[in-house]
Amino acid sequence: MAKYTRSYENNIEKHELVFREQIFDFSMLPAPYGREGDKPGLEHQINESFPELEIETLENIGVDMLWCGDEDEVFEILEELGDYE
Repeated sequence: MAKYTRSYENNIEKHELVFREQIFDFSMLPAPYGREGDKPGLEHQINESFPELEIETLENIGVDMLWCGDEDEVFEILEELGDYE
């Protein structure tokens, strides 16, 4: 099953998703007008590694909402991702 972790350290918000035994991650870094990501979103990272999982499918699952979803939404997204493992 997919696993998602969010952690905070030194004013950096780190996000990590384990999917199909591969780690996808990005960090939200301080920026002049709030925060900005250091890498493309999770759905784009997954699509690069697994092209058969189209961006549209990943968008419908809501993968890029992991980092801002509430607990119920995160569990639902992980469960749906599990169907593709």
